[in-house]
Amino acid sequence: MLKQLFKTQGKKMLKAPLRPRSRPAPVDPNKKSLLADENTWLWEAFASLETALTAAIQPLYEYVETFGQFEEEFQLQPDKYVKELDEGDEPVDAEALRADIYRMRKLEAELKEKIPEEVTVSIFLVKIKDIRTNYIGKYQRIVEEEIKLIATRAREKNYEISTKFEEINEIIQKPPKCIEDVHATAEYIKKIGIEIEKRKIEIDECMRTYDICSEFNHEFTSGENDDKWRLFGAPQRIMETIEQQTQVLEKQKENFIKEMEQE
Repeated sequence: MLKQLFKTQGKKMLKAPLRPRSRPAPVDPNKKSLLADENTWLWEAFASLETALTAAIQPLYEYVETFGQFEEEFQLQPDKYVKELDEGDEPVDAEALRADIYRMRKLEAELKEKIPEEVTVSIFLVKIKDIRTNYIGKYQRIVEEEIKLIATRAREKNYEISTKFEEINEIIQKPPKCIEDVHATAEYIKKIGIEIEKRKIEIDECMRTYDICSEFNHEFTSGENDDKWRLFGAPQRIMETIEQQTQVLEKQKENFIKEMEQE
């Protein structure tokens, strides 16, 4: 009897349900001899799941449409944008560039608020960090290039003004060959005061440009900083040169007069 109880049974197979290739036809209830497809329920479950997933995907399309508000960021080309600021007969000045830098930083902050790194849409977790980083990076790139442009303006203006002071200094210290040269230099010195005052205003503007660079933590080389302070002191040095050269001219004038008397 125990032998019968523990008798090994034959191997049993578990039959897996299989989704029909096509929707099973409904069975006429009046035909008792016909049985419904045993996997009809699987077809219906699959159809329900497909409908649910299709409905779940629809919000993704709607969410994509919301990115239309960032068309300006999508089209923005930092290099082209900054290049256009430096073109034309009247390129944008340092103050305008400074204002634009703050505007760009504000737009960047607003963009960070509008675009999160990830968002849940329907049943999906959408990661949009790359898009966010790309758009933010454009604003940051513009700011970097605008700061460099302001620094370039400072260097170029420094060179322009410094060159003019070198020309003034060269004319003042040019050795006269005759008494007429002495008179010409003396007359030049009398009139140069107006030019120097004009250049002082330009120096103040140039120093303001340097200040804007410092405001954005731009670092100049030690040589460029030397050029900055050399320009700052240029008017004082030229006035000292004028004072010294005026005395020299007086002596040279006397010498030329003595030479003329001896002839």
